[in-house]
Parts: sequence; structure tokens; C-alpha cells
Amino acid sequence: TIQFSPDGTQIAAGGDIGVWMYDVQTGKEISLFPGVCQSLAFSPDGRFIASGGGKFWQSESQLWETATGCKVSLADAKHPASVLLFSEDGKTLVNLGSGGGRISTLNIETGKVDRRDFEGHKPGRIELPESYALTHNKAAVGKKDGKIHLWDTTTGKKLFSLKGHIHLSFMPLDNPSLRPPPR
Repeated sequence: TIQFSPDGTQIAAGGDIGVWMYDVQTGKEISLFPGVCQSLAFSPDGRFIASGGGKFWQSESQLWETATGCKVSLADAKHPASVLLFSEDGKTLVNLGSGGGRISTLNIETGKVDRRDFEGHKPGRIELPESYALTHNKAAVGKKDGKIHLWDTTTGKKLFSLKGHIHLSFMPLDNPSLRPPPR
């Protein structure tokens, strides 16, 4: 995953080793923040960068000060993150969990984490979503069956489901019966 800093002077690139920060003008590496990264977010003022990722049993969200490279201690960050988003004021980090059924908010100033399961989501069930959209107060999670579920992130209450608009499917390329006929 990649993300530009809010002022456009840096770019962060996340992967299996960590998050690399590069200067956009020179292409030089500025720093490396270690840890598996599957999602990234800069705070609006560029002071922090958040990363999330890892396997379900060893996933972690991390928060770093971009200027110093110092990791901000998060007492209870052991949860997967598919999407990370800072509030407009930069004081809250919103985390949509990898299972698509839990939203977490982290108060940057106090370190307090608030977790909420989405209404109608079966706890403990790992059903990987295919796509996501997140704002400060709403989340949309698309599933392979083509349904898109919308929730209020502040209450966890389900708003509604969109049906029949798209169907995501994957065809194995090694199955000859699924290949189009030759021309």
C-alpha cells in the first residue's frame, strides 16, 4: 500500500517488512518503520503515520511520529486493520477490522481505544470482505456475494444493505472448462 503525506512532499510505501518513507523530490529513503503493513494513513497535519497489518493471530496497528521516527505506545493495538482513517482534527484514528465486522477508534491524546462490533455481524466469524469504504461516521463493506453493507461507525448500528449491484467472483485459470472457447 502507498500513501502521500498531506503536503505531498513524502510518500509512504508499506509491505511485509514495514513502512518506508521517501522524499518525493529526491527519491531518497527518509526512514523505515518496522512491522507488517497492509493499510496506511497519515494524520491531516502529517505529524503521525498509522499502519496496520499482519496475520489475524499476530496483527497490530502501529502509530509513528513522522518527524522523529518514534513509535507511539498503543496499549491495546492487537487487532487487524483493513482501513485506517484519521479524523479531520487528527485526534482520532478510526480502524476498520480485517473481518469487516468491527470498528475501533483510538484517541491519540489519551491512548483510549473504543471497539464496537457491527450489528448483525457474527462475532468470531472470519469472512474476509472484498472492498471497503470508510468515513469518520460510516463504513461500507463489500462481500463476495455482491452485497454491500453500511453501518454507522459511532453506534455500530446497521443502516442497510445494497443488493444485486455487483457480484465478485474468481475463476481459476487452470480449469479448462472455464476458459472461453478458442476463436
